[in-house]
Amino acid sequence: MESKKSSAVENGVIMWNFLLKELDNGVLVQIFKHLDIFESTSAIQRFTEALTKASTVQPVWETLDFSMLKSEFVKTPSEPFVWVNSGSDNTLYNLLFGALKLSQGKIKTLIFHYNLYLTNDQFIHMAVRYVIIYNF
Repeated sequence: MESKKSSAVENGVIMWNFLLKELDNGVLVQIFKHLDIFESTSAIQRFTEALTKASTVQPVWETLDFSMLKSEFVKTPSEPFVWVNSGSDNTLYNLLFGALKLSQGKIKTLIFHYNLYLTNDQFIHMAVRYVIIYNF
């Protein structure tokens, strides 16, 4: 009985460490806002188990589809030719890096909408972090 309790506590600690390390604080705050004090322990446990399973399953992270996202932008006649709203850019930044962090390098395909403008920093981060070498 003692070993079952200690392994359950150890699993809970591992899940909490994973949750706190992988998720943004804003996401955690939104989750906790919707939990009742009486259901919080079981709901948090179910949530962390589901998140851990989802983040370790290979097929879930093979393709990230951002085709529904569009940047709020204004075309200009001179350089830089497109001006992107900073709020739109920050939203994309947070979604992209959050997804890349949770995927743990398992991504094979990224899909973007043609009206989604990425910054050089976002491209460089993806290229450095997720290098896949193909031999043709």
